[in-house]
Amino acid sequence: MGFASRDDLAAFLKELAAAEEAGRPHAEMLRKMLPRVRDDAVYRALKAKLQAQE
Repeated sequence: MGFASRDDLAAFLKELAAAEEAGRPHAEMLRKMLPRVRDDAVYRALKAKLQAQE
């Protein structure tokens, strides 16, 4: 599967923001993307969002 590129991550963050704004559940989106995130700070932020959803 490999790591997410900056473009992949930017597109994902845009999609995640739309899901959050619409009130749609997004835990599964986060679970799929987390293993692909290389940046520690971004990983921690996304992990915190996942934990808040669970």
